[in-house]
Amino acid sequence: MPPNTARAGSGLARVLREPWGTRFTVRGHHIAKLDRFVGQAQRAATRAGREFEGVSIEVDAQGVVSVHAIGMASMLL
Repeated sequence: MPPNTARAGSGLARVLREPWGTRFTVRGHHIAKLDRFVGQAQRAATRAGREFEGVSIEVDAQGVVSVHAIGMASMLL
């Protein structure tokens, strides 16, 4: 996993610090969006007959936070 990527599952969000010191804060409404996304990804995995493998959270150089999961359209926070 790249150094600026964190794994989240079961509604958990992590604040991460990239090696060069860029930071971001996950606010309440972001946590709610992330929680809904994780729930949708879990249900999509169940419907597809596969195991839920979690989501990945990435922060680009401009500080844009994106969330990805197998079988889901990516989401920006």
